[in-house]
Amino acid sequence: MFGRFFDCDRALYLKRGRSMLKMLVSAVLLLLGICPAQAQWQRIEMDAKGGIATSDRDSPHPMTFYLTPSAERDASGSLCLRCKANNGQQVSLQDYAVETSEHIVGQSFGRTIFEIRLSFHVKGGSVAQQLRREWSAKAGFAETMSSDDLPMAEWKSIVMQSSADMYRELYLIINEGQYDEPLSKAHLLTVGSDQLLATNDRVSGNGGSCTEGYWVLKPDGPWLLDFSAVHKAIEKVTPSNATAVQTGCWALSMQKLEVRSPVQLVGVRCRTCDFLGTAVVRFKIDGHRAVPVSSLFEHEPTN
Repeated sequence: MFGRFFDCDRALYLKRGRSMLKMLVSAVLLLLGICPAQAQWQRIEMDAKGGIATSDRDSPHPMTFYLTPSAERDASGSLCLRCKANNGQQVSLQDYAVETSEHIVGQSFGRTIFEIRLSFHVKGGSVAQQLRREWSAKAGFAETMSSDDLPMAEWKSIVMQSSADMYRELYLIINEGQYDEPLSKAHLLTVGSDQLLATNDRVSGNGGSCTEGYWVLKPDGPWLLDFSAVHKAIEKVTPSNATAVQTGCWALSMQKLEVRSPVQLVGVRCRTCDFLGTAVVRFKIDGHRAVPVSSLFEHEPTN
């Protein structure tokens, strides 16, 4: 709830472990594979259990809404605002020193796109610090802990102008240690005649997973790019006794318009065992959909 994993807090570690596992399963399959036909202004966000989901368009808000922390925007509970110390005091936003930054990602059809970061540091003498000390003591560790020892939570948000002085959020993740640092910067890229907004944040560890999103920018607003047809093409060329282990993140090249997904036998002995080859799908962007133009299976065992 306060940031990176602490060995002294196994309960918190296990909770984050479950959240990371959910992210590994959902981040690519959901965000890049199961997008509804109408994906205009669709938002990628962290849910109440720490997983990644897509949601309907965010309501327009002034910029101050996104620059100001609130319990409403902390769906995953990164700040533990409902937690209480043994003396009954409750953690509040006043327990944190907040660093705010914003920068312009670019413009599209007269709409400005911003990336916003909010970084939260636990204040010394706060209820949040006291709660952490209580958790540490319960786990059998020293009760003293400086506020400097407590890592920060960081919120990364991407918003796009929807009308004069109003913005809609397209992306919100909350990093409590499950992502590599520093978080990546969103950027614009040109693919053929299309301009896209792109962001990709790598999940910590050696699993190669990430949270990513690509929006096709049109005069009527952004459209979340739908990769479901590409994933069906990957399934079609994958042997029935195997599975494609990654269909986005490092396996996806927007520059080449290609997905190269390693294919592994079902029920493998280890994570690096029994690879059969690579499912390769090349695609084009048609509207807000990635449409396959070719697909094949390369029989090239990697072990």
